[in-house]
Formats: sequence, structure tokens, C-alpha cells
Amino acid sequence: MSPKLVFYVIQFLEGLGMGSFFPIYTPWLEFHGLNFLRMGVVNFFYHISTSVFDPFTGHIADKAMPLKVGCKTD
Repeated sequence: MSPKLVFYVIQFLEGLGMGSFFPIYTPWLEFHGLNFLRMGVVNFFYHISTSVFDPFTGHIADKAMPLKVGCKTD
């Protein structure tokens, strides 16, 4: 497998919530020529975007307290 393909597979598995594989494979990916800083930046923005936007609907996700439209919060 090419290093880039492994990187994308790791991102896919983490996106499915199957665990945190990124730290395990980082040395292998670095050894095979992927820039760690670039991988870190991609990983950071990937996790930020999936925590802010719901990947299934594209709407802003509020995982802590989902808002119900039309309900009072007295």
C-alpha cells in the first residue's frame, strides 16, 4: 500500500469512529515520506470539520445539546 492510501484509510476509519489509528501509523508514514506537519494539519482540520459539521446532513452539529426548533427553554 502506498503511504498516501494508508493515510486516507486511517482518516476513513477514524471518521467511522473505529478508533484512533493516526498515532500508531505516524512513524511508518513519516518513514515512507509523508510530511508529518502536513499530516497533522490535515488531521486537525478533518477532526474540527467533523466535530462542527454533521457529515451526513451538512448542517452544523451540536453534539453537546441538540436544539429543538420551536421549543421554549424556560
